[in-house]
Amino acid sequence: MLGFLHGVKSHVESASKRQTTAGDDWQPLLQQINDMLGRLEPSSSFSKTPVMVVLVGILWLVTTGFYFVSRETNGNESVLFGVLTAAFFIVASLSSFGTFIYWTDQDAKK
Repeated sequence: MLGFLHGVKSHVESASKRQTTAGDDWQPLLQQINDMLGRLEPSSSFSKTPVMVVLVGILWLVTTGFYFVSRETNGNESVLFGVLTAAFFIVASLSSFGTFIYWTDQDAKK
């Protein structure tokens, strides 16, 4: 949807600059497209850092839970929860690094 609106917006902007297409008639449509884009795109002041930190925390809690479950089970269940622990450990580690990089980039922009 965002790609479509950006494509239409560029077409409307180019049509509004031409004298042969009655440029003033395109202004209400351009304003409506800008309003829709403003509602669909997050504002630049919105920080993703708190959301990312919460998600990383949840990933680490789930990883810890899988670890404790795998230690308490026997046989195939232990293998299953061991694999889940390893998978969530990798995802949580990568998410932690991604969050840290994003966090430092946001601090550098301030």
